[in-house]
Amino acid sequence: RMAGDLRGSKYSLYDGGTRVPTIAAWSKHIAAGQTSDVLLCQVDLLASLAALAKVELPNNAAADSCDYHQAWLGQSLDGRRELVFEGVTATKVLRQDNWTMIPSHEGSFCDSDKNVELGRMPEPQLYDLEQDLGQICNQANSEPQRLSAMQRRLQELVAAEGTRPGYSRP
Repeated sequence: RMAGDLRGSKYSLYDGGTRVPTIAAWSKHIAAGQTSDVLLCQVDLLASLAALAKVELPNNAAADSCDYHQAWLGQSLDGRRELVFEGVTATKVLRQDNWTMIPSHEGSFCDSDKNVELGRMPEPQLYDLEQDLGQICNQANSEPQRLSAMQRRLQELVAAEGTRPGYSRP
């Protein structure tokens, strides 16, 4: 399996389709051989690189990019607490700490041409990645309060004009 123990692959809403390892090298700044499980996103590279270059981003730029340069450099374990992934056909997923919530989505569960589980189901899905990395045990029924809170938070984030502190729409 290309994604190892992770469920799904490219095009999938499951972690096998959304998690991407990152390799970073910068002599004298990033120690060789480090590994990290910090949640980061390529969107954060703009704000992080600007901070490293001591350049202030304009308030109307990089709506969702946040400065996590210390985490990128391996100097901090503080990364994103939550992240919205957007898949094909505007399907969205919320990752919050070690939990992933996939809202109900219409459409095919599987892409038969690519033999890929897309993750679209008529009912919401909720997974505790710390206990269930393979996203096998849907906790939506046993964790209704967490599910509801994450559904509300996803709606808030999608409706927001930007999540970067200080951002203002142009």
